[in-house]
Amino acid sequence: MLTRRRLIATAAASSYVMGSSVQAQPANWPFDLSKPEDNVKVFAKVAGSLDDRTTYLQYYGEIFSAVPNQVQTRILRLKGIAKSRWQNTGESTFFRRNYDFGLFCDPETDEILETFQNPFTCKSNVPLHYKSGPLESTVSPIRSNGQPYVLPWRITGDQLSLTETSYGERENYLSPDTWPKASTGPRFYFNTSSTYIADIDDVANPEFMSVNADHIWTFLTPFPAWMLLGDLPGFALWRWVARKIIDSTELDPVIVSGIEQRVPNFFADERPWKEHSNGWIQYMKERRPVSQ
Repeated sequence: MLTRRRLIATAAASSYVMGSSVQAQPANWPFDLSKPEDNVKVFAKVAGSLDDRTTYLQYYGEIFSAVPNQVQTRILRLKGIAKSRWQNTGESTFFRRNYDFGLFCDPETDEILETFQNPFTCKSNVPLHYKSGPLESTVSPIRSNGQPYVLPWRITGDQLSLTETSYGERENYLSPDTWPKASTGPRFYFNTSSTYIADIDDVANPEFMSVNADHIWTFLTPFPAWMLLGDLPGFALWRWVARKIIDSTELDPVIVSGIEQRVPNFFADERPWKEHSNGWIQYMKERRPVSQ
């Protein structure tokens, strides 16, 4: 849900990565993880593809409240699919473009919500199932800040994993003056953590251009705008577990149908929408201010 434009607009952002913990590498391991070029290749295999193709992250997750002096409860479930188009542009460099569509679901039944009984206000809300992207980036041996592209990989037994975390703040797209119920304040604060886990033998196999992988993601943000919680203290804690899928025929038909009902061209078009979006930008464009 973090678009490139949003990250650039962050007024005071910082990030860190967990320290590397690489054990003895298997005998058939063809990569040197101290070299930026090999880091690019491994990341492309795990997160996307070494050849030109679209891969998918199919996820299931939950959203918990994080409100001071309250028991933190699950308020929503979510499920969705993020698709990522990868292009090999040569010289160990890859271009990727990501789109994501997520469906808010009942916290108990997991059914896709049309209405939501808000536990904080005791009012009924209409969920705005979110679309995020396009997020465009280039993965190359030298980062945009001039630093070498070396990642904090971990090799543990037969698994290869990577965790990266970022956090920061920016101006809220939804100003409290214009959006008194949807806005959670003049500043937007976030923290996100992303982990990939893959089979090390798959990554080492030179015949595989792309490998299946698990993805664990957490995201701490203000509450979704459509919940109309105004300046209620606290945050929403998003958490999902995903599976990277290479063959689109393996996607969950329930999620595919739920997305296509709302964005019919999500899977058919390489670029289902062109303007940058996330849940808060989308709310600003598709809903009107609510004062009470």
